[in-house]
Amino acid sequence: FRHSQVVTWRTKLLCSLLVFALNLFFAFYSIVHGYQKGINWQMSYLAGCVSHLATEVLLFETMECIWMQFLIPSLVSSEVERVNRVLSDVLMQICTQRVAFPRQLPHPLIQLSMLLTIYSYRPR
Repeated sequence: FRHSQVVTWRTKLLCSLLVFALNLFFAFYSIVHGYQKGINWQMSYLAGCVSHLATEVLLFETMECIWMQFLIPSLVSSEVERVNRVLSDVLMQICTQRVAFPRQLPHPLIQLSMLLTIYSYRPR
């Protein structure tokens, strides 16, 4: 495994506090700005926020769920099934190989190490 950077709890806490403080500031700024603009602007702003939220949830998040849960799996399911069959066949050959036929396939431990090497390979 590669070395990875660790973020300390102190750094996480400071970043969380910064984000919280920025959220408070912008909420306060929106309230003050809305107070200056008047009730009509506030109602328009509220309608815009509600329509944005509805569009986000009903359209974008729904499409993301459909894409991630149904479309992508259906596109790769045949390949995943093929790989599953190949791996099952290789494992069956490894497990049922007899010592009497050493020239047919390498030793089962060598086969297993080859299988694990292939299985754990991840292109960079």
